[in-house]
Amino acid sequence: MLPPLPKGRGIRIDILMKNTLLNLAIKLGPKKKNKGTDRILVVSTTGLGDSLWGSPAIRALRQKYPNAYIALLTSPIGKAVFQNNPHLNEIFLLSPARLKTLRKKRFETAYIFHTSQRIALPLAALTGPSKIVGTLGINKGMDHLLTHPQNPDYIHEIERRLKLVGAEGAPAEMELFLTEREKSAALKYLPDEGLVIGMHPGAKDKFKQWSPKHFVTLGRRLAKEKEAKIVVTGDKGEAPLAKQIAANIPGAVSVAGKLPLRVSAALIEKCDLFITNDTGPMHIALAMKTPTYALFSPTDPKRCGPYKAPHGQVIEKPLTCTPCIRKRCQEPFCMEQISPDEVYERLH
Repeated sequence: MLPPLPKGRGIRIDILMKNTLLNLAIKLGPKKKNKGTDRILVVSTTGLGDSLWGSPAIRALRQKYPNAYIALLTSPIGKAVFQNNPHLNEIFLLSPARLKTLRKKRFETAYIFHTSQRIALPLAALTGPSKIVGTLGINKGMDHLLTHPQNPDYIHEIERRLKLVGAEGAPAEMELFLTEREKSAALKYLPDEGLVIGMHPGAKDKFKQWSPKHFVTLGRRLAKEKEAKIVVTGDKGEAPLAKQIAANIPGAVSVAGKLPLRVSAALIEKCDLFITNDTGPMHIALAMKTPTYALFSPTDPKRCGPYKAPHGQVIEKPLTCTPCIRKRCQEPFCMEQISPDEVYERLH
């Protein structure tokens, strides 16, 4: 019997084995590289906010190469975000089964925006581009596949993507291209008149969440003093939280888990204000130009908050724990520093 692995070593060996197999596949793959600048693959295989961060860079690519074929390799969320985007010729979902199809596209350049899945960068490399541009240190041990690596900088994630495509300082507005049907579908979940305020109390990680009791206190005051109609948003996993908060605010409704992503975006666009944790719907609100109040403490708004968006306001407090334990945190004490009264006073 083999001796037990030291604590933590199992994960390291597992990662090493995965990377070794991926590197072997690349070594055994086709050697011919496609050269040129007019067939471009953008890789962004991650969540909602990270996908939206890439929209300014994709717009900049189209402006830089108006006649290029530009495709996106992405996640299901990314596909929803970039649906109907006029700057893209085609969208592909990330899957090893897509390799044959992707190779036929003869991509000459690949821009690696973000790779949540380990297979993403190797798959892009196997499509044959002669130029692979990405940021060092965020590629799950596969940095060596980058032909044009860039050093990480302390800049906003939108600007990092703009820098990757050689468009530093270009307009940073995020984009979502909704259809009239999606906009119409959102209307039945909204009141016919009056001030409508959206609240998003959830977040993927608990350490980013403002207390539900604070959302309730703020919502009650807004309903009483501003006669606001509160609409609580969220995905299916956040539905119980949203329902609980809405039930304790007079006249509030929860739409959590009831709407597809793009209809949710249309609903958020119709809100007069949106109050949110640092999470994907915050970026939707910013993209839809909805006045947004974003609550921050454990994460850095200079890198992931509103960026060059005058309609986006940050309410931020310093960390209370050093170091921050992030995903292991179940009681985000730092977020408790933000009071409902402070948020109320910040609202215009």
